[in-house]
Amino acid sequence: MPPSLKSLGQETTFADAGDLVRMTLQTHKTTKLRWMFEAQYISEIPDDPTLAFESKTDLNGTLIQSLVISDVSERHYGVYEVTSENEGCIARVKFYIKHPAGRLIYLMFSYFGQ
Repeated sequence: MPPSLKSLGQETTFADAGDLVRMTLQTHKTTKLRWMFEAQYISEIPDDPTLAFESKTDLNGTLIQSLVISDVSERHYGVYEVTSENEGCIARVKFYIKHPAGRLIYLMFSYFGQ
């Protein structure tokens, strides 16, 4: 079965230092996920004490997994990418954690469609 990943919630989050951020996705429970931050692998037990994974599986076999940043700091801003591969197919979801100073520019480009 080809992998299927679905983002639950916002894919772009503007976070101040100290905020809690949750990046959540949905997939099938047998799907192996690979989380990356700025092209660096995030292990199942992250080295960063402010990062943690939360996972739950329902009776239908749906896995909901979140990467939680409990205390955002400058080092957390960037691109988080989740990939899954099965039968030669790759599914990918990206999350963007941005500094609030970039919000106005982001909103202007989003509004004007550029």
